Amino acid sequence: MQHGVGLLVIVGAVPFPDLARAFVTTLPRIEDFLVRHKPPFIAKVYRPSLSDAKQRGAVQGRVELWYPKRT
Repeated sequence: MQHGVGLLVIVGAVPFPDLARAFVTTLPRIEDFLVRHKPPFIAKVYRPSLSDAKQRGAVQGRVELWYPKRT
């Protein structure tokens, strides 16, 4: 935070290629998040749920601000 960095943390207990695929699929939401949130921050990038991915194929995950907490 002291150096004004924006950090995105990819969340998920799956093989790295699956995390990478989810990250690329979620890029539009990540880019939107970056437009709306100026550093410093820490955000989590979540992959879509398994049920969403099975039902709809290449579905985007979500991006959530983790720190600083907004009140």
